[in-house]
Amino acid sequence: MFNLFGTSFLFIACHLTGEHNDSVMNSSQWLVIYFTAHQQKVEERNSDYKRISSYFSLSEVAKADAVNSYDYVFWLGDLNYRVDLSREECNQLLMKSNILDLLMTDQLTGQILAGNAFHQFSEQPISFFPSYKYDLGSDVYDSSQKRRTPSWTDRILFRSRDDGINSITGHGYYCCNTICISDHRPVYAYFKANLKACNTVDGILDVVTAFDAEIYNKANQRRKDTAEQSKELRNRQPSTRTSSFSHRNVTSSYCVLL
Repeated sequence: MFNLFGTSFLFIACHLTGEHNDSVMNSSQWLVIYFTAHQQKVEERNSDYKRISSYFSLSEVAKADAVNSYDYVFWLGDLNYRVDLSREECNQLLMKSNILDLLMTDQLTGQILAGNAFHQFSEQPISFFPSYKYDLGSDVYDSSQKRRTPSWTDRILFRSRDDGINSITGHGYYCCNTICISDHRPVYAYFKANLKACNTVDGILDVVTAFDAEIYNKANQRRKDTAEQSKELRNRQPSTRTSSFSHRNVTSSYCVLL
């Protein structure tokens, strides 16, 4: 949780660990939460969502839950909702690359549409294959005796307190298939968030979080100049194997990697 100028952000990260079902707050102010695993336990996962949401509170005075008290909330991680099909039925759709029909059986999508969990949260359209469960170090889905049904267990949900000018929009939702050290594939997303100028305290502008357009634009130009200088230096160097990356406006774009 943090403030960027006058805009507040809350990130809720979750990781499922089998039958374990508990929550802890780590030192970096991320709430690490645990959902119930296994394909048939949809109601238990919905209960986990409601229980975890109830943990959030600002103070005894505020009398409000923190999920509704932040401008932007991201709920991400291994939510453990599964595809409601047998392995054989799922394989038939995967062989045809029929992701749309497979998504029709996604438990999380169904529960959100039914209003049973993650109220007012949104998700960018999914166009990648299920991120779970792979054999380690390969592109083969679970070949063990359990032969678990491939599912989109790893998700990034988001919501905005204000659907107007202070809103957030998705700009890409992807799965990284080149990282295969786990039985999950990493999922990441890009967002663009509109920022408010500054906070107010009793109706008075908070100078600490005040937004100065001139300073903001100068900082952006400095980052751009630095990137161009770095590019020129790389181009002058002898031809060797190098890696490069593109610079993004870090004040308004976020990349979340699970």
